[in-house]
Amino acid sequence: MIEGNRVELLRDRRGIFGIGISDGYDDGYEIEAFAGAGVTRTIDGLILRPDMLLNVSKQWEYRLHGGAVLQKITGGFRHGMFSHSTEERLRQVIHHEALIRAGLPWPPPGEEGVTYWSRDKKQQDRNRQIYHGLRQRSLHIINKLIDIALQEAADPDALKIARRFRFRHREHIYCAGAKSRRALQLAEAFPVLALAIYCYDASHAYLWNRSNSRVWEAKVQEATDLVERGARLRDVAAVMKIPMALKRVKPGAAYLAAACHNPEWIISLMPDSLPRMSIWLRAVYRAHVRAGSDFAEWTARHASQISCGSENELHFFLFDIADWVRASHGNDGHQFIVRPFKPTMSLRTVTRLSAEWHEAVASNLTGPQHTFPAPWFPADTINGLEIIPIDNSADLYREGALMHHCIGTYDDEVRAGRYYVYSIRRDGERVATAGLVLRGTRAELDQLRGPCNAPAAKQINNSRALVLRPCA
Repeated sequence: MIEGNRVELLRDRRGIFGIGISDGYDDGYEIEAFAGAGVTRTIDGLILRPDMLLNVSKQWEYRLHGGAVLQKITGGFRHGMFSHSTEERLRQVIHHEALIRAGLPWPPPGEEGVTYWSRDKKQQDRNRQIYHGLRQRSLHIINKLIDIALQEAADPDALKIARRFRFRHREHIYCAGAKSRRALQLAEAFPVLALAIYCYDASHAYLWNRSNSRVWEAKVQEATDLVERGARLRDVAAVMKIPMALKRVKPGAAYLAAACHNPEWIISLMPDSLPRMSIWLRAVYRAHVRAGSDFAEWTARHASQISCGSENELHFFLFDIADWVRASHGNDGHQFIVRPFKPTMSLRTVTRLSAEWHEAVASNLTGPQHTFPAPWFPADTINGLEIIPIDNSADLYREGALMHHCIGTYDDEVRAGRYYVYSIRRDGERVATAGLVLRGTRAELDQLRGPCNAPAAKQINNSRALVLRPCA
């Protein structure tokens, strides 16, 4: 135990079995829990020793946050990679109690004008230093506890396998593998099947219909029993309705496996490396959600051929094509379809037909009803950037289509006089889009985005005060 902290190593006569809150415990220790939102949530314990996991067998089903990541962490960042982990929540307990002992009450007062517990600038700076110093101290303490607990209480084989999965599922896999050698063998041999059986919140990995929870739970129990009896993988997979082809999917991408409804895609089209495999699986999944199984099939064949700078750009490219595909299926814009989508089409053909359809939709947005009010600020050129107000629905639609973001959906807001959009270009090439919102009588910058909703380039972002200056 680290002196003066409620978060400590948990022990019994056999030694350390985890990390938790020092509110009293014995050999029959159970993780402290509380009721909320209709379920029981475990918030303050990490059990690692296999024999103690038997006391908390059902807790994993009800974790609403990320669970344990089973490694040392970096902490205190609101949107950091460990922000939802058990380890980070334990670090917060250490941090908050240290703040209270330093005379800084937690939670801090929510009074207007109070920042870092004070209205005085010098005291704010001092309190800020105390806050971040204690944050670093809490991180040192929790990582020391994690290191000791992993070395002395964790099952090393289960830990090794669990760490191959994404953070959210590690604790589930570790718990199952530490209690059962057969479960551990399954997690190593068939990650997708292990997720479907042991990870209750891995919704993307479930290929079984969960609309009837009792039927689903019965199938999970049947599959679990088969695993413990040493049944063939094929028989266990059949119970969960998971194709054997998904055995190829690596642990880090296993939660995405529900994207592939055709096992032949996995066998013949899925990339082998984990990064490319994850990108491909996400692309196929999103294609299916956006435009159905035929577009998912086309995406499975062509996702690896599409030349994009980032995964984000790939997905926005596919989203734009999905609009045309949905129109081909008879949805909005079907009257502009010249040649409907087929999953056998080439990448070049689909790209061309989609672009032509988007332009046809834009060209149809003409007439007085598609003209916007006068721009709030005039067109201008500043530091080599052309600032062009978008004054009609057709150009707004084109801006969204060509920049691969959603600005085209702001049509009603602009026509109502509550919003205005500017296209930012360099040498005629679109480089960013600025959206202004009306707050009272004052126009304020609402968003400034580059292609595919990426943050605007640094030069553009630094120039935004000039870009949005009012007319004389």
